[in-house]
Amino acid sequence: MSTLKNTMSLREQKKRQTRLRILKVAESMFAEKGFDQVMVNELAERAEVSQKTFFNYFPSKAATLKALLIDYLEESNLWAHTTELEASVESAIVPPNVEEIQDWVVQRRQLLQLIFRHTDLFNSIYLMEGDGEEGERLFPAKYKQPRVERIRKAQQMKVVRDDISAEMIADMYDYVRIDMVRRWLCLSDDIATPERYKREYQQGIDILLKGLSA
Repeated sequence: MSTLKNTMSLREQKKRQTRLRILKVAESMFAEKGFDQVMVNELAERAEVSQKTFFNYFPSKAATLKALLIDYLEESNLWAHTTELEASVESAIVPPNVEEIQDWVVQRRQLLQLIFRHTDLFNSIYLMEGDGEEGERLFPAKYKQPRVERIRKAQQMKVVRDDISAEMIADMYDYVRIDMVRRWLCLSDDIATPERYKREYQQGIDILLKGLSA
């Protein structure tokens, strides 16, 4: 039994390493050549896998774009772990590592523009419960649940207004922050400065938090 578990563990580890290698190569090649100029056979060759293996991991080239963003969001979701809730609207709704997330967005502007243009991932935030596949959502239920629970606690503390459901409040935050990112991605490079993105992001969130305060 122990040998079987070890074998499965090694197999899963190898699969994870292969998947990560494909994604790393994809991100690098998209940055070098642009999405449309990268062929799957070239991507597979540089990642040292066959095209069949590539498609075992990703159904399409665009699927690698989705995976790059979703993987980062899962890794950066500090609320998947226990963090202390302060008696403030901001603590309940805005993640404690928001500046780190903003820096990631700024550093990967080109990648996010590709995701915006070649996938429907950003639009998935508007899907209602039961619509589409969970794996096709930018913020699946398991990602959002820690924030929802924090908002409920803040409502019990009379910090956040309780005439709106915690789920709706969590969605409202996602609508604002993603719309701010999309707005910035659509700006020309000469005016899409990091400072502008962060300033307008904060302005949008401040308005939201003010409206949600109990």
